[in-house]
Amino acid sequence: YVDNNDVEALVIQVGTNGNVSQEQYDAIATAAAAVPEVYFMTVKAPLDWIGPNNAIIRALPAKYPNVQIIDWETEAQAIPDELSKGDGGVHLNSAKAVRVYSNLILAAAGLPVIAEPAPESTPGSSGSTTG
Repeated sequence: YVDNNDVEALVIQVGTNGNVSQEQYDAIATAAAAVPEVYFMTVKAPLDWIGPNNAIIRALPAKYPNVQIIDWETEAQAIPDELSKGDGGVHLNSAKAVRVYSNLILAAAGLPVIAEPAPESTPGSSGSTTG
């Protein structure tokens, strides 16, 4: 139960490591009912319970008006080379992956996103071309 008037938003991602029941997700959403914006993130892993967990997550906004979904499962498909290899891409494995993940949360909350770093110049290059 979140009883803090200072909490404006809450991000929750649960369900990667095992089955989570409808009742468990409902208990989490109910405990966060006083929070104006609650973001549940979908989960991603090559495991049998991911599909059912994500189906429950995606249905939560129909029951809880303060809940929104951040679809990590879908968005992660755009950066497969930036995720861990040995476990099917469960973990963030690069600065780019961390930035993409973070930016999903920031964008959902209407906050400024983290810019992509400028490319590094190679030694000896002036950055200009001549024609």
